[in-house]
Amino acid sequence: MPLVTDHPGTEVSPEILFDRDWAQITLDRAVASLDSPETQALLPWLTRQVDAEIRKQLAAQLDVTEVAVKVALHRLRKKFRHNIRTLIAETVEDAAEIDAELDHLIRILACFTEGEPSDGLRTAP
Repeated sequence: MPLVTDHPGTEVSPEILFDRDWAQITLDRAVASLDSPETQALLPWLTRQVDAEIRKQLAAQLDVTEVAVKVALHRLRKKFRHNIRTLIAETVEDAAEIDAELDHLIRILACFTEGEPSDGLRTAP
């Protein structure tokens, strides 16, 4: 999930650039720790909606049922959320700060991604 870095005519503060880099590294680390046979096929759909047609295509590609694709995506997203929360927990002193940092990460992503970041990042653990 690469972040957009070119905003013509817009100056970005060093603090915001630091936050952008932190968000990208956090996402990269969370994705890197997802390790399953179907991960590569499902990864493009990690934070996007999957309609019935896409689910059918993924099922054919993975040679599984559509229900199996739905379950695999659910598990992959759950592990991704867990990984992000775990990584954020490493950066805060108090576990009570995790949700605020997660909200900050989502705001940074909203500034530097094309489109809106998925609410899937925000689902409770």
